[in-house]
Amino acid sequence: MSQGSRRFAGFLVPKRQRQVVGATAVKPALRLSPSELSAAVRVASQGSKRGDLLAWREFAEATLFHMGSLLPKQMAFIANGFARAAVPDREVFMRLSDHALEHAPNFEPRDAALFLNAFAKLQFRDLALFKAFSQAICRGASHGFGEQ
Repeated sequence: MSQGSRRFAGFLVPKRQRQVVGATAVKPALRLSPSELSAAVRVASQGSKRGDLLAWREFAEATLFHMGSLLPKQMAFIANGFARAAVPDREVFMRLSDHALEHAPNFEPRDAALFLNAFAKLQFRDLALFKAFSQAICRGASHGFGEQ
């Protein structure tokens, strides 16, 4: 750990980023709707906020806040964004996994692939999740899965 870094909400944050933290009660990410949040996470994983750990902490808090209302596509974009930015937030992925177990049959093929790939990229092993998705794929009609 470098001299100028400290832990902030579970993340190692450099001093220059800690100084930016304000005392606001509502963080900007918490004001986003679930669809806006999933889009913001996807964009942040591809842009300049990729290494901004405070922004990822806000995204994590907003994800946990909106967990009950996330649709499969939104869960896939959020999980994929965290994986692309290499942010292995265990709490977010555990809650995403629990929520996805209930909705596995509702995932579109592309969303299922993005979602499961995020778990694989960050080396999270959730056998119940992978089993639920494999059963949903086997039970589902051939519509979407395997068609070219």
